[in-house]
Amino acid sequence: DIPSLLLMLGNDYSTWLNNPTWSLVWEMRVSLLFPLLVIPVIRWRMAGVVAVAVGLWVALTVSQAIAVANPAETAMLGRPHLTFYYAAFFLMGVVLAYYRDVLTRLGSMGGGDMSIIMVVVGLWIWFTNWAVQPELMKGVGAALIIVASVSAGLPRQLLITAPVQWLGRVSYSLYLVHVPILLVAEYSLFQYLPHSMIALIAIPSALVIAELFYRAVEGPTHRLGRYLVKRRAARAVDQKSSPEIA
Repeated sequence: DIPSLLLMLGNDYSTWLNNPTWSLVWEMRVSLLFPLLVIPVIRWRMAGVVAVAVGLWVALTVSQAIAVANPAETAMLGRPHLTFYYAAFFLMGVVLAYYRDVLTRLGSMGGGDMSIIMVVVGLWIWFTNWAVQPELMKGVGAALIIVASVSAGLPRQLLITAPVQWLGRVSYSLYLVHVPILLVAEYSLFQYLPHSMIALIAIPSALVIAELFYRAVEGPTHRLGRYLVKRRAARAVDQKSSPEIA
């Protein structure tokens, strides 16, 4: 269990303590490929998007064949071939970021009425049981909701209120800590309290601990990351300019 946790293998051993950590594995793996997702889009726009999508499909097909031939190793390594599958969702995010201005103008049409339509359509796509590629379709629905959220209109007005802003700030920390808190509360109290009362205790506790986790872990990690990036950028500038000064 411990090697699987430390190496973030994403197998059955590494997620049993806190199953939401399954997504961290894919975030880490796709981050290694991220420049290959971004650079073609920046350089060739939609042609780059198509090229990356085709490349991911080819990589998934080949790696899937290797995985089928080596089932035990694939299971122990947490099905690494699916990295190329989950990278498709990150590609959606790259497209949203690159075309943000165009998409927000579209979502702001009609004085913001289009943003409400996007939310409704996005939710309809999300909750529909699609026969083909249901997860990718959910990604499309989520993308519409994201565009609506950053466009002018009622969705954005609701999301910029202080309570929702706070919830958004701690949402990743909440995602990481909520399952252990709910399980500890359930296993500790189920003999004494009904499930509804346990939920009334566990949910506020999860929100409080999420705030503490953000202050102690997530926030400092963000600051450390920004510091390291700035320091490396400064070194690169110094190295580039020093021959010219000499």
